[in-house]
Amino acid sequence: MRPPAPSPPATPWPILIGACLAVGAIGAIDLATGVEVRVYPLYFAPIAWGAWRLGRATAVLLALLSTASWVVSNWQAGRSYQDHYIWPINTLAQLIAFGSVGLLVSELRRRLLTERDISRRDPLTSLYNSRAFSELGQRIIAMARRTSRPLTFAYIDLDHFKLVNDRHGHLEGDRVLAEVAALLRRELREVDLVARLGGDEFAIVLVDCDDAGARVALERVRVRLNERMRAGGWPVTASIGAMTWRSAPVSIERAIGACDVLMYRAKTQGKDRVYLEVVEPDSTVSPATLASPSRA
Repeated sequence: MRPPAPSPPATPWPILIGACLAVGAIGAIDLATGVEVRVYPLYFAPIAWGAWRLGRATAVLLALLSTASWVVSNWQAGRSYQDHYIWPINTLAQLIAFGSVGLLVSELRRRLLTERDISRRDPLTSLYNSRAFSELGQRIIAMARRTSRPLTFAYIDLDHFKLVNDRHGHLEGDRVLAEVAALLRRELREVDLVARLGGDEFAIVLVDCDDAGARVALERVRVRLNERMRAGGWPVTASIGAMTWRSAPVSIERAIGACDVLMYRAKTQGKDRVYLEVVEPDSTVSPATLASPSRA
Protein backbone atom coordinates (compact mmCIF):
# COMPACT_ATOMS: atom_id res chain seq x y z
CA MET A 1 0.00 0.00 0.00
CA ARG A 2 1.37 3.38 -1.03
CA PRO A 3 1.78 6.13 1.54
CA PRO A 4 -0.93 8.74 1.78
CA ALA A 5 -0.07 11.54 -0.62
CA PRO A 6 -0.71 15.24 -0.19
CA SER A 7 -3.18 15.23 -3.04
CA PRO A 8 -6.71 16.52 -3.52
CA PRO A 9 -9.53 14.57 -1.86
CA ALA A 10 -11.68 12.19 -3.89
CA THR A 11 -14.49 14.77 -4.21
CA PRO A 12 -12.84 18.24 -4.49
CA TRP A 13 -15.70 20.03 -6.23
CA PRO A 14 -17.75 20.96 -3.12
CA ILE A 15 -14.66 22.51 -1.54
CA LEU A 16 -13.66 24.33 -4.72
CA ILE A 17 -17.19 25.63 -5.34
CA GLY A 18 -17.53 26.69 -1.69
CA ALA A 19 -14.22 28.59 -1.81
CA CYS A 20 -15.21 30.34 -5.06
CA LEU A 21 -18.57 31.33 -3.61
CA ALA A 22 -16.81 32.72 -0.54
CA VAL A 23 -14.57 34.82 -2.78
CA GLY A 24 -17.65 36.11 -4.59
CA ALA A 25 -19.37 36.95 -1.31
CA ILE A 26 -16.32 38.88 -0.09
CA GLY A 27 -16.27 40.74 -3.40
CA ALA A 28 -19.89 41.73 -2.83
CA ILE A 29 -19.00 42.96 0.66
CA ASP A 30 -16.04 44.86 -0.78
CA LEU A 31 -18.33 46.56 -3.28
CA ALA A 32 -21.02 47.34 -0.70
CA THR A 33 -18.61 48.90 1.82
CA GLY A 34 -17.01 51.18 -0.75
CA VAL A 35 -13.41 52.21 -1.23
CA GLU A 36 -12.76 53.52 2.29
CA VAL A 37 -13.28 50.24 4.13
CA ARG A 38 -10.45 47.75 3.63
CA VAL A 39 -11.97 44.27 3.57
CA TYR A 40 -9.43 42.63 1.25
CA PRO A 41 -7.83 40.63 4.13
CA LEU A 42 -11.02 38.55 4.14
CA TYR A 43 -9.95 37.04 0.82
CA PHE A 44 -7.13 35.23 2.59
CA ALA A 45 -9.60 32.94 4.39
CA PRO A 46 -11.03 31.10 1.32
CA ILE A 47 -7.61 31.10 -0.33
CA ALA A 48 -6.01 29.43 2.71
CA TRP A 49 -8.90 26.98 3.09
CA GLY A 50 -8.81 25.93 -0.56
CA ALA A 51 -5.01 25.70 -0.54
CA TRP A 52 -5.03 23.53 2.58
CA ARG A 53 -7.66 21.15 1.29
CA LEU A 54 -6.85 21.03 -2.43
CA GLY A 55 -3.25 22.08 -2.92
CA ARG A 56 -1.17 24.44 -5.04
CA ALA A 57 -3.31 24.55 -8.18
CA THR A 58 -6.36 25.61 -6.20
CA ALA A 59 -4.29 28.18 -4.32
CA VAL A 60 -3.26 29.80 -7.61
CA LEU A 61 -6.82 29.69 -8.97
CA LEU A 62 -8.30 31.30 -5.86
CA ALA A 63 -5.56 33.94 -5.80
CA LEU A 64 -6.41 34.90 -9.39
CA LEU A 65 -10.13 34.89 -8.65
CA SER A 66 -9.67 36.96 -5.50
CA THR A 67 -7.52 39.49 -7.34
CA ALA A 68 -10.13 39.80 -10.09
CA SER A 69 -12.89 40.20 -7.50
CA TRP A 70 -10.89 42.87 -5.68
CA VAL A 71 -10.26 44.81 -8.91
CA VAL A 72 -13.88 44.65 -10.09
CA SER A 73 -15.40 45.56 -6.73
CA ASN A 74 -13.07 48.49 -6.21
CA TRP A 75 -13.52 49.72 -9.76
CA GLN A 76 -17.31 49.52 -9.44
CA ALA A 77 -17.16 51.24 -6.03
CA GLY A 78 -15.47 54.21 -7.65
CA ARG A 79 -11.86 53.81 -6.63
CA SER A 80 -9.56 55.91 -8.78
CA TYR A 81 -5.89 56.85 -8.85
CA GLN A 82 -4.09 59.93 -10.05
CA ASP A 83 -2.12 57.88 -12.59
CA HIS A 84 -3.46 54.95 -14.62
CA TYR A 85 -0.35 52.82 -14.04
CA ILE A 86 -1.27 52.56 -10.33
CA TRP A 87 -4.04 50.05 -11.14
CA PRO A 88 -1.74 47.39 -12.65
CA ILE A 89 0.82 47.90 -9.88
CA ASN A 90 -1.75 47.46 -7.12
CA THR A 91 -3.35 44.56 -8.95
CA LEU A 92 0.00 42.80 -9.22
CA ALA A 93 0.70 43.49 -5.54
CA GLN A 94 -2.63 41.97 -4.52
CA LEU A 95 -2.04 38.93 -6.73
CA ILE A 96 1.41 38.39 -5.21
CA ALA A 97 0.01 38.72 -1.68
CA PHE A 98 -2.90 36.35 -2.33
CA GLY A 99 -0.76 33.86 -4.22
CA SER A 100 2.02 33.89 -1.62
CA VAL A 101 -0.38 33.04 1.19
CA GLY A 102 -2.03 30.29 -0.82
CA LEU A 103 1.27 28.71 -1.85
CA LEU A 104 2.68 28.93 1.68
CA VAL A 105 -0.38 27.21 3.11
CA SER A 106 -0.31 24.44 0.49
CA GLU A 107 3.42 23.92 1.08
CA LEU A 108 2.87 23.76 4.84
CA ARG A 109 0.26 21.05 4.36
CA ARG A 110 2.55 19.11 2.03
CA ARG A 111 5.37 19.19 4.57
CA LEU A 112 3.11 18.21 7.44
CA LEU A 113 1.82 15.22 5.47
CA THR A 114 5.38 14.26 4.55
CA GLU A 115 6.46 14.43 8.19
CA ARG A 116 3.44 12.41 9.24
CA ASP A 117 4.28 9.75 6.69
CA ILE A 118 7.90 9.63 7.86
CA SER A 119 6.67 9.08 11.43
CA ARG A 120 4.58 6.14 10.20
CA ARG A 121 7.50 4.45 8.41
CA ASP A 122 10.11 2.02 9.64
CA PRO A 123 13.41 3.85 8.98
CA LEU A 124 15.31 0.73 7.95
CA THR A 125 12.87 -0.87 5.50
CA SER A 126 10.58 2.08 4.62
CA LEU A 127 7.61 -0.20 5.31
CA TYR A 128 4.83 0.99 7.57
CA ASN A 129 5.57 0.67 11.29
CA SER A 130 3.30 -1.01 13.81
CA ARG A 131 1.39 2.18 14.65
CA ALA A 132 0.56 2.88 11.02
CA PHE A 133 -0.27 -0.77 10.42
CA SER A 134 -2.81 -0.71 13.24
CA GLU A 135 -4.41 2.50 11.99
CA LEU A 136 -4.54 1.57 8.30
CA GLY A 137 -5.49 -2.03 9.05
CA GLN A 138 -8.50 -0.89 11.03
CA ARG A 139 -9.60 1.25 8.07
CA ILE A 140 -9.29 -1.76 5.76
CA ILE A 141 -11.39 -3.82 8.16
CA ALA A 142 -14.08 -1.13 8.21
CA MET A 143 -14.17 -1.07 4.42
CA ALA A 144 -14.33 -4.87 4.20
CA ARG A 145 -17.20 -4.85 6.67
CA ARG A 146 -19.14 -2.47 4.42
CA THR A 147 -18.44 -4.43 1.22
CA SER A 148 -18.64 -7.94 2.77
CA ARG A 149 -15.37 -8.92 1.09
CA PRO A 150 -12.83 -11.38 2.57
CA LEU A 151 -9.54 -10.34 4.13
CA THR A 152 -6.42 -12.36 4.80
CA PHE A 153 -3.99 -11.39 7.53
CA ALA A 154 -0.50 -12.84 7.77
CA TYR A 155 2.27 -12.73 10.34
CA ILE A 156 5.82 -13.45 9.13
CA ASP A 157 8.75 -14.33 11.34
CA LEU A 158 12.20 -14.96 9.86
CA ASP A 159 13.75 -18.29 10.81
CA HIS A 160 17.43 -18.36 11.85
CA PHE A 161 17.74 -14.59 11.55
CA LYS A 162 19.68 -14.44 14.81
CA LEU A 163 22.43 -16.51 13.19
CA VAL A 164 23.03 -13.72 10.68
CA ASN A 165 23.43 -11.14 13.44
CA ASP A 166 25.64 -13.44 15.51
CA ARG A 167 27.92 -14.51 12.65
CA HIS A 168 28.04 -11.44 10.45
CA GLY A 169 26.94 -8.52 12.61
CA HIS A 170 23.91 -6.32 12.77
CA LEU A 171 24.74 -4.43 9.57
CA GLU A 172 24.38 -7.66 7.64
CA GLY A 173 21.18 -8.37 9.54
CA ASP A 174 19.86 -4.96 8.51
CA ARG A 175 20.67 -5.82 4.91
CA VAL A 176 18.62 -9.02 5.21
CA LEU A 177 15.65 -7.09 6.60
CA ALA A 178 15.87 -4.54 3.78
CA GLU A 179 15.95 -7.34 1.19
CA VAL A 180 12.91 -9.00 2.75
CA ALA A 181 11.01 -5.71 2.74
CA ALA A 182 11.87 -5.11 -0.92
CA LEU A 183 10.72 -8.62 -1.79
CA LEU A 184 7.40 -8.15 0.00
CA ARG A 185 6.74 -4.90 -1.85
CA ARG A 186 7.63 -6.56 -5.14
CA GLU A 187 5.62 -9.76 -4.71
CA LEU A 188 2.45 -8.30 -3.19
CA ARG A 189 -0.11 -5.99 -4.75
CA GLU A 190 -0.13 -2.25 -4.34
CA VAL A 191 -3.45 -2.41 -2.47
CA ASP A 192 -2.10 -4.83 0.13
CA LEU A 193 -0.80 -3.50 3.43
CA VAL A 194 2.72 -4.50 4.49
CA ALA A 195 4.48 -3.48 7.70
CA ARG A 196 7.48 -4.30 9.83
CA LEU A 197 6.26 -4.78 13.38
CA GLY A 198 9.75 -4.89 14.86
CA GLY A 199 12.83 -7.07 14.81
CA ASP A 200 12.43 -9.72 12.13
CA GLU A 201 8.63 -9.74 12.24
CA PHE A 202 6.40 -8.52 9.44
CA ALA A 203 2.64 -8.29 9.00
CA ILE A 204 0.49 -8.30 5.87
CA VAL A 205 -3.14 -7.60 5.03
CA LEU A 206 -4.22 -9.07 1.70
CA VAL A 207 -7.20 -7.00 0.64
CA ASP A 208 -10.21 -8.74 -0.96
CA CYS A 209 -8.33 -12.05 -0.87
CA ASP A 210 -9.85 -15.42 0.03
CA ASP A 211 -7.94 -18.43 1.34
CA ALA A 212 -7.22 -19.86 -2.13
CA GLY A 213 -5.66 -16.63 -3.35
CA ALA A 214 -3.86 -16.14 -0.07
CA ARG A 215 -2.24 -19.58 -0.20
CA VAL A 216 -0.88 -18.86 -3.66
CA ALA A 217 0.38 -15.38 -2.73
CA LEU A 218 1.96 -16.35 0.59
CA GLU A 219 3.55 -19.51 -0.78
CA ARG A 220 5.02 -17.44 -3.60
CA VAL A 221 6.43 -15.02 -1.04
CA ARG A 222 7.95 -17.90 0.93
CA VAL A 223 9.56 -19.46 -2.13
CA ARG A 224 10.90 -16.17 -3.49
CA LEU A 225 12.26 -15.29 -0.06
CA ASN A 226 14.10 -18.61 0.12
CA GLU A 227 15.58 -18.01 -3.30
CA ARG A 228 16.76 -14.51 -2.39
CA MET A 229 18.22 -15.60 0.93
CA ARG A 230 20.14 -18.46 -0.68
CA ALA A 231 21.45 -16.10 -3.35
CA GLY A 232 22.71 -13.77 -0.62
CA GLY A 233 24.29 -16.61 1.34
CA TRP A 234 21.98 -16.17 4.32
CA PRO A 235 20.50 -19.18 6.20
CA VAL A 236 17.13 -17.47 6.55
CA THR A 237 13.66 -18.80 5.80
CA ALA A 238 10.19 -17.64 6.84
CA SER A 239 7.45 -19.07 9.03
CA ILE A 240 4.11 -17.56 8.07
CA GLY A 241 0.88 -17.73 10.05
CA ALA A 242 -2.18 -16.55 8.16
CA MET A 243 -5.91 -16.35 8.66
CA THR A 244 -8.61 -15.60 6.10
CA TRP A 245 -11.67 -13.89 7.47
CA ARG A 246 -14.69 -14.39 5.22
CA SER A 247 -16.37 -11.73 7.37
CA ALA A 248 -14.25 -8.85 8.67
CA PRO A 249 -12.76 -9.35 12.16
CA VAL A 250 -13.59 -7.11 15.08
CA SER A 251 -10.16 -5.46 15.21
CA ILE A 252 -6.73 -5.56 13.67
CA GLU A 253 -5.26 -6.61 17.01
CA ARG A 254 -7.51 -9.68 17.18
CA ALA A 255 -6.66 -10.67 13.62
CA ILE A 256 -2.90 -10.29 13.99
CA GLY A 257 -2.95 -11.94 17.41
CA ALA A 258 -4.54 -15.03 15.87
CA CYS A 259 -1.98 -15.01 13.02
CA ASP A 260 0.84 -14.73 15.54
CA VAL A 261 -0.35 -17.96 17.15
CA LEU A 262 -0.55 -19.67 13.77
CA MET A 263 2.94 -18.48 12.90
CA TYR A 264 4.31 -20.23 15.99
CA ARG A 265 2.46 -23.36 14.93
CA ALA A 266 4.31 -23.15 11.61
CA LYS A 267 7.57 -22.92 13.55
CA THR A 268 6.77 -25.93 15.74
CA GLN A 269 5.94 -27.96 12.62
CA GLY A 270 9.38 -27.43 11.15
CA LYS A 271 9.60 -23.76 10.09
CA ASP A 272 9.82 -22.51 6.51
CA ARG A 273 6.12 -23.00 5.83
CA VAL A 274 2.73 -21.29 5.59
CA TYR A 275 0.07 -22.19 8.15
CA LEU A 276 -3.33 -20.79 7.12
CA GLU A 277 -6.77 -21.13 8.67
CA VAL A 278 -10.17 -19.80 7.61
CA VAL A 279 -12.77 -18.05 9.75
CA GLU A 280 -16.25 -18.44 8.31
CA PRO A 281 -18.89 -15.67 8.55
CA ASP A 282 -20.61 -15.36 11.92
CA SER A 283 -18.03 -17.61 13.55
CA THR A 284 -15.41 -16.71 16.08
CA VAL A 285 -11.79 -17.68 16.49
CA SER A 286 -11.59 -20.53 18.93
CA PRO A 287 -9.99 -19.95 22.32
CA ALA A 288 -7.38 -22.55 21.37
CA THR A 289 -6.34 -20.46 18.40
CA LEU A 290 -6.05 -17.31 20.45
CA ALA A 291 -4.13 -19.00 23.25
CA SER A 292 -0.48 -18.09 22.84
CA PRO A 293 1.85 -21.09 22.75
CA SER A 294 5.08 -21.22 24.59
CA ARG A 295 7.74 -19.11 22.86
CA ALA A 296 10.69 -20.67 24.55
